[in-house]
Amino acid sequence: MEDAFYSFMKDKISHFLKDFAFVVAGSILFSCSINMFLLPGGVVNGGVSGIATALNLRFGVHIGLVMLLVNIPLVAANAFVYGPRFIARSVLGVVLTSVFTDTLVYFPVTVTDPFLCSLIGGVLMGCACGIIFSHGYNTGGTDLIVFLIRKRFKRISAGRIVLIADGIIIIASAVLLQNYLGVFYSALCVYVQSVVLDTVISGAERAKLVLVITERTKEVGASLSSLGRGVTVLHGYGYHTEKTKGVLLCALRKHEIYRAKKAISTVDPAAFTILLDSSQIIGQGFEEKI
Repeated sequence: MEDAFYSFMKDKISHFLKDFAFVVAGSILFSCSINMFLLPGGVVNGGVSGIATALNLRFGVHIGLVMLLVNIPLVAANAFVYGPRFIARSVLGVVLTSVFTDTLVYFPVTVTDPFLCSLIGGVLMGCACGIIFSHGYNTGGTDLIVFLIRKRFKRISAGRIVLIADGIIIIASAVLLQNYLGVFYSALCVYVQSVVLDTVISGAERAKLVLVITERTKEVGASLSSLGRGVTVLHGYGYHTEKTKGVLLCALRKHEIYRAKKAISTVDPAAFTILLDSSQIIGQGFEEKI
């Protein structure tokens, strides 16, 4: 029992440290986006970081501190709706991005053109949020607003909520800063960020579904199972051959595809293999539900 408990705790700690390292890396990129590009270019992006950037440009307040203060009531509101695990992940993401934004302020500023700052800053922000989101954490702000609204009004799309919230923040910031041209740069930044964010998340979660039609069901199933993945056996019937065949269904990570194809061809060279893209797989061995 003690060995099993020790092994369980070791796996949990190892998994947490790995996620923590990625969240730290994402938070550093988040800080680079603001301090090296968005702030020098006077570009206000969406979300709480956009509010903090606008207040910094107007009053000189600390961006990270404002982000932290604005997120406190949002995290508290979500605490009554979601469990402690979700709140812990939110707090960690919010604290790290806020702290790094205020402490890592010594990065060199090489670009001040608003157009370039919008593009580069949007790319970095999208990468940062993508890394953080793909490991089950978040940076607070409009994400927490989405969780609250979607809990009660499930028919409202998350994208629409974010779009409305970001639009309000960008327009209000333009009025505060008296810089209405900045609306276009902000919109460009938000668009680039959303595209990069989707690309990073889909790349992190994308997997492959393998369908194998074979007469050697047990042997091929055993070869796929040896990769550490579960295999589901479906019953198929050949229309032209009028023979019963097994159809194996197996979900794999992208880096496991080569070994899977080699294992299948070794056991049954006549097997008919189909590879399907999967944008997301939730379950043991893949993404876990929050």
